[in-house]
Amino acid sequence: MLFFLLLSSTFNSLGIPQSLAQDELRAIMAEAASNVADDRARNLAGSSIPPPVFPDRLMSLPGLFNVAGSDQGKEWSPGATSGMGDWMRVRFPALRNLPDEMVDKLPLSTLLQLNEALVKDLKSIKKLDPEAKLALNAEECCSNPVSVPSGLDNRRDVLHQARFLGGVISSHQLVWQKAREVIGLDGIPALGGYDMDAVGCGGAVSPKGWLELHNPASTSLCLRQFHISNVSGGSMSVKKLSLSSNDESLLLGESAREIMDMEEFRSAMTTLREAMSMVLPWNKSVSAIQGFLNISNYCKKDLDGRQNRAALLTSFVNYVLGRNALNWQNKQPFLATNDLLHVWATWFGQQPASSISTSKKEPKDSKKREEKDRDKNDLCRRYNIGSCPTMGKECRTFYGLRLRHLCNARLSNGQLCEKDHPRIKHV
Repeated sequence: MLFFLLLSSTFNSLGIPQSLAQDELRAIMAEAASNVADDRARNLAGSSIPPPVFPDRLMSLPGLFNVAGSDQGKEWSPGATSGMGDWMRVRFPALRNLPDEMVDKLPLSTLLQLNEALVKDLKSIKKLDPEAKLALNAEECCSNPVSVPSGLDNRRDVLHQARFLGGVISSHQLVWQKAREVIGLDGIPALGGYDMDAVGCGGAVSPKGWLELHNPASTSLCLRQFHISNVSGGSMSVKKLSLSSNDESLLLGESAREIMDMEEFRSAMTTLREAMSMVLPWNKSVSAIQGFLNISNYCKKDLDGRQNRAALLTSFVNYVLGRNALNWQNKQPFLATNDLLHVWATWFGQQPASSISTSKKEPKDSKKREEKDRDKNDLCRRYNIGSCPTMGKECRTFYGLRLRHLCNARLSNGQLCEKDHPRIKHV
């Protein structure tokens, strides 16, 4: 069992040493022998420490013990490498996770041969197929929890090493409930300096959206807070005066423009998902909503051809966000993708007929207009919120696409303004 524990802890070590030449082995052994000769002699004179018991698999590995056909190579000399533990681990990474008592008490020759045996086993593991490797890694992770030391973290330039651990492989609904126990009802302190530009969603989250996103118990979170048309530039966007006290309250600098078409809906959902991944990386409730929309093709079976399809989907997303907030308050799991299949059927069936427009044939030129609008996605979003850094110079995306500094506000006839002013100055 000892060998398997040693082998499993070695899987995570960095780098695999190559087999050593005989002259290099002799030089290392000679150097080590000169350093520990006195300690070895003292320990061999009389030791009450019982010799270690090696498993049969370790005993059967060829070349692990020096003398074949005899027990000479199996002799155990406590103190053989006393004081050399750090040096041995640096020189032979395969021995990195051996217990200190083994490194200090096993003979140097045995440690060198154990290193060679572990390296050979590591090479055999590398030949496994991907599924076997994944299964083995999962078993090792569960059997060897990582010890995380305490430290500081300010969510900006001082980051604790726990942020860089691998993702969890357990149920995300269970992770949600565990988070509820750890951080409590009201979530975490809200910030607004997240790098949304890195994922192509810069300037699309309103201040109220950032504020509510940090609190999983908030029933005021809604999709329009992640629609770029509801974010204004300049000093207005940072004012915090509330105009009313109900759930539909607005902050100065925040617009109440609703999402009217599918392009806007998809953009707002993408922004919401990316923002959530930055604020609460463990919270997959928005990803579950996106998964439901993907597998249902945005509820095409029920909403195909309806003029208010985007408005209905927006109302449903807001309903689910509210349900998840209540579940957080009650320490219940969020609604997963499979749950939403049934929730949609119930929610849509309860909608009054007046709110569900009848399907109509699309005008002949509707597809052409959609294609035309898609071609006009080269309007600079930063320019339209007053924050483009190019200052009149040629504006391009990261991939080299040239962007135009024209108004991207949508008119009452459904067309884009495209006049020489930003959207924040559109009248």
